[in-house]
Amino acid sequence: MATEVFGPRGDEKSGCRQEWLAYCDTKEIISKFTSFRGNRFNNVFENAEAVIHHKQHIKDFLSNYATSKNKKLSSIEKDIDNINLVSIVGAIALFSSLFTTPYWLLMNSSQSYGSFPPYVKALDEVLLMWEKANHFHQVKYPELFQQFYKPSASSNAFVKSPECQTDMALKSFKEICSRTSVVLKRQLSDFLGEGLFANDIPDEIKAILDTCPLTNLSGERLFGGLDYHMKKTPHSSTHHRSTINMWKHNRVASWLKKKNKSEKTRILADALKNRKCLRQKHKTSELLVREKLKEKLKANEFQKVEKELKLSNFKSITLDKVQCTCKWWAVSNQRGIGSIFQRRIG
Repeated sequence: MATEVFGPRGDEKSGCRQEWLAYCDTKEIISKFTSFRGNRFNNVFENAEAVIHHKQHIKDFLSNYATSKNKKLSSIEKDIDNINLVSIVGAIALFSSLFTTPYWLLMNSSQSYGSFPPYVKALDEVLLMWEKANHFHQVKYPELFQQFYKPSASSNAFVKSPECQTDMALKSFKEICSRTSVVLKRQLSDFLGEGLFANDIPDEIKAILDTCPLTNLSGERLFGGLDYHMKKTPHSSTHHRSTINMWKHNRVASWLKKKNKSEKTRILADALKNRKCLRQKHKTSELLVREKLKEKLKANEFQKVEKELKLSNFKSITLDKVQCTCKWWAVSNQRGIGSIFQRRIG
């Protein structure tokens, strides 16, 4: 909620982004609240860091500078003093500083699939270690990632804060580690255990993998780009969108520039030769998706009809019961039983 109020692309009705920025200018601080178009998942983690970093600033702003407080601002003012809520946010912020931010920077680095296994193994090991930690002082940052990122001052401050001393903070942090470990093993299984790329990779395979940047592993980023393209070009085909995404995220232009003239000619000739086949493949894929949607619509229609029949039967049975009751009451009145009941009730 704080992100919606203080961050960019937030709530225009209940937010106070401009007032917050003016406050930050007055105090000579930089607002840490941000927004990711390419990776919405990071909003949760990095903005949790922002909340912890600006905790005292938010209190001061809402207490002394906010002229009118709507329900959201009043809620934030109360939440920021709730030690349990702040402990949970702090646990997310610490995980952001130690895991998601370094991983995101790794994704955007020049590393390729060939050099990726050691990083995945390091992440897997620290998650298991953090999951067993009895105190935050046992949570150590993986040395392998120090070339990309060092934990922020706000995360270090959180470890020393009163909120960090609560059972809620440690429990939340360990739960995040546990869930992330499950996802890591499922999504990056090729780089762990007996996975395809878990052991030493031959040099010739590494040379091939060098053309595949790590950004392809970050599906959320691709979906973020897809959302953007769908808004800009709502009538484009899946073939067009997938081509743009592949060209952009695989850095095809940079890769093509490194080829000599004869290789470029051959690659472009192959592309022209196979373009119709690829387009047809995408069309077939779209048709399959459409057929599945049709099946789903039919199933929904069947469920709706079935539901309406059940409702109709229920109404019919209820009506029959009411009619039977009315008939019984009419007969009872004729026999004088109804009047007896009425006298007793009266």
